[in-house]
Amino acid sequence: MLKNFQLYLFILFSIIFLNDANSQYIKGKVIEISNEGKEIPLENAKVFWKGSEIHSITNQYGEYEIPDIIDRNERPILLVSLVGYELDSKRTRDNSITFILKSLLNLDEVVIKEKRASTQYSIIEPINLQTLNKKELEKAACCNLSECFETNATVDVSFTNALSGSKKIRMLGLDGKYVKITAESMPLVEGISGSFGINYVPGSWIESIQIIKGPGSVINGYNAMTGQINVEYIEPENGDRLFWNGFLSSEGKFENNLLLAKQKGLWKSNLFTHLTILDTEHDHNNDSYRDMPFIRNFHILNRWKYTGNDLYRFQFTLRGLVEDRESGQISEILNPYTINIENKIASFGGKFAFLFPNNPQESIGIQYSTSYHNQKSVYGKYKMNETDESVYVNAIHQLYNNNLNHIMKYGISFDARRLNQKLDGFNTPDESIVFNHNNIVTGLFSEYSTSNENVFQLLGGYRIDYHNKHGLFHSPRINFKYNPNDMSVVRLIAGKSFRISYPLSENESFLASSRAIDISNVQNLLPEEAWNFGINASYCFYLFGKESSINSDLYRTIFSNKVIADIEDQNELTFYNSDKASFSNVWQIDISHELIKNLQIKYAFKINDVQSTFLVYNTAESSNGEDAVVWQEYSKRRDPLVPKYRGMINANYINNSEKWIFDITANYIGPSRIPKHSELTVTESPSFLTYNTQITRKFKYLEAYIGGENLSNYTQENPVLDPNNINDRFDASLIWGPIMGRTFYLGLRYRY
Repeated sequence: MLKNFQLYLFILFSIIFLNDANSQYIKGKVIEISNEGKEIPLENAKVFWKGSEIHSITNQYGEYEIPDIIDRNERPILLVSLVGYELDSKRTRDNSITFILKSLLNLDEVVIKEKRASTQYSIIEPINLQTLNKKELEKAACCNLSECFETNATVDVSFTNALSGSKKIRMLGLDGKYVKITAESMPLVEGISGSFGINYVPGSWIESIQIIKGPGSVINGYNAMTGQINVEYIEPENGDRLFWNGFLSSEGKFENNLLLAKQKGLWKSNLFTHLTILDTEHDHNNDSYRDMPFIRNFHILNRWKYTGNDLYRFQFTLRGLVEDRESGQISEILNPYTINIENKIASFGGKFAFLFPNNPQESIGIQYSTSYHNQKSVYGKYKMNETDESVYVNAIHQLYNNNLNHIMKYGISFDARRLNQKLDGFNTPDESIVFNHNNIVTGLFSEYSTSNENVFQLLGGYRIDYHNKHGLFHSPRINFKYNPNDMSVVRLIAGKSFRISYPLSENESFLASSRAIDISNVQNLLPEEAWNFGINASYCFYLFGKESSINSDLYRTIFSNKVIADIEDQNELTFYNSDKASFSNVWQIDISHELIKNLQIKYAFKINDVQSTFLVYNTAESSNGEDAVVWQEYSKRRDPLVPKYRGMINANYINNSEKWIFDITANYIGPSRIPKHSELTVTESPSFLTYNTQITRKFKYLEAYIGGENLSNYTQENPVLDPNNINDRFDASLIWGPIMGRTFYLGLRYRY
């Protein structure tokens, strides 16, 4: 019965697409040539056939695509129209036409400005998509990806422990390991990079960040349980030929970013370089531990793009990173507790697109990447050496009809990872334990999208993945969008995902404690599985004549199987599967409004209800008089270190000349549950406020910025518990608040 149903669906989709199979398209660009000879793409230009209603509007890159009219006796003329411009010339190559326009205004300089929000909520896409552009990222220092969400309430960022300087994210109330983090749609933070990966993406490299709430599209993979964060690097065509950014903080942190772009010719390229040096032994709370680690980091990325062929396009990227971190007790301490972490990463990846000039409605895309990552970690008595090798391939075939009302995508993916871990110091300094994780996941996926005059759109997809040890996993997903009018949207989202757990790597922060590690289940854990359901509503309106918007989300994530990293016992770290009640409920509202001219205000508030089923030991006397150990289930317990609430207010002012930019953000963090510890008299953290600000002054080629973080100087009291008792109750992993006090920084950006 199921096979017949699938056959009927295949025949139906084939009829839809074959109906327009013989249509052809003309693609091209609309550009202006600057005085320096640089091509400037023109957005919102209308390309149309003379005497016909058929037309196309250029996108932000000046690109258009229009059906070719071939069934007439006289071939019509293709024209272009844009207010303030006239046609200067055009270039024709095969089935591509580039229109070159010139300005009609005879002035020394013409500046056309578009006011675009720095954070955009899409009312067009069926998925719940939020985009942070370069303007948003430059509101703060944004030294790396973990610091790019300071003015955004969707993603929470906090330190993993008080010593390593590593940060983690949280989305829809759950840890960042449940978020698929990609760079240009390819895996970026997975495996052992889960501990420090978001610290390894320099903010100066980023053009935009796309945040998808919910499981999203099946094309992007099987493991996006709560959403996806996709980083888009600066493109060679759209960026500066030379960009330099220098940064210095009051804590002794120095950063240097140099970006070069090759913009002409068929081969275009970016070269990204990054250097971080942090050398300090500050101990503001006098607990004998460094507030921040000693860091040396060098990172390089080189991307090449080839776009000179109508049959195919491709690009490839090379990336390398080396870093050394040292932390722990300051050098004057006899036999100090030390942390040392060394990372080496090398990766290669790219994209390949096959085009069909005779059938523009069809294309084939291939994404591929391979990486090598070695991490050596020392946390006091624990020493861990990890090697992570991965290969990823994703092939997609796309078909659509003339008006894009029906789009079909299907393909195959291959994801292989070999992760080896050697842990020393488990029971005795000389005892070693080795774990070998070999995971291969092969998947088939199909996705269909249908829409009706932009009023509603349905995006449905299905994945079947086979894991080499755990068998088949099914991941159905659906996204429904309804636009009551041009200013509002309502979405319904539902989908299932699964992920492979690497418990030691994902919970490395807890090694900064005296806990014993229960390793009995480390290599036998089942994959995690969860359903995600969401409702999203957005509305754009005018308030007192000023543009405003409101966006509201309600999401529920339900685990059918969850891996618990249990820290409820202060003396032990335990891992186990739980198929009992584990869920996350999150409600968030965002409001944006231009209060007065050039002053933009953003308000956000979020409620987190995150609970898991934990297991604890309960002893009872047996018949022979000895103690027996019995498992007892604890339900409806809030996950530790997850704030109940979060609020944010951000104000951004740009003067009329756009030379001065002022930004200030206030963050409210609600109480979190703290696991019991003998050094603590409370089991819930207090609520607190933090304030960040930045002032930017722009010149012709140079930008200077100065800012401050945590201006209220609020810090968590005693982030290192029992610091001098490293063999018993020592714990630096129970972090719920800031561990750094008031910090100031300054920086320079140069563009050419």
